[in-house]
Amino acid sequence: MQMVDGKFYKVPIDRLGEFEMSSEEVESELARRGMSGGTGSPVGMPGAMVRAAPGAMVRAVPSGMVRAAPGAMVRAVPSGMVRAAPGAMVRAVPSGMVRAAPGAMVRAVPSGMVRAAPGAMVRAAPSGMVRAAPGAMVRAVPSGMVRAAPGAMVRAAPSGMVRAAPGAMVRAAPSGMVRAAPGAVMGHWVIYR
Repeated sequence: MQMVDGKFYKVPIDRLGEFEMSSEEVESELARRGMSGGTGSPVGMPGAMVRAAPGAMVRAVPSGMVRAAPGAMVRAVPSGMVRAAPGAMVRAVPSGMVRAAPGAMVRAVPSGMVRAAPGAMVRAAPSGMVRAAPGAMVRAVPSGMVRAAPGAMVRAAPSGMVRAAPGAMVRAAPSGMVRAAPGAVMGHWVIYR
């Protein structure tokens, strides 16, 4: 963990809960520093936001806020909120990999909404909702529901490729190729050309 003095310190994952702050306290701290939650780039301090060193593994406590440094690996527990820095890799749900866009908010709970940056690889938990940016590659487990941005390529189940129209809801089966009409909710094995 990087502290306000710029140095890095080792903090046992099982002790992070001791330093947890509520969302209100985090916003208050950001305001005190003259930064907003959406655009600030705070350095971690006990009980506030955590900035992970490259490659560091960070476990966020429920409702905890974590800002990851570029390339940092962050593991969040259910209901944990994660704010990722540009290019940061965030593990949001069990076995789920998420590359978040700058300042993106990721809720690490099943059925949470995840917005991925272009080219990001996202694995959604069962029934998880994933919102992908244009051109993003998304891998969802079988029966997962995926909401894709215009032109986004979505891999929903093993070998299943889905191209969804704006706002379309798509459920894809293994090996199924689906192009969804705007606002459509698709079942498996339905093909639009």
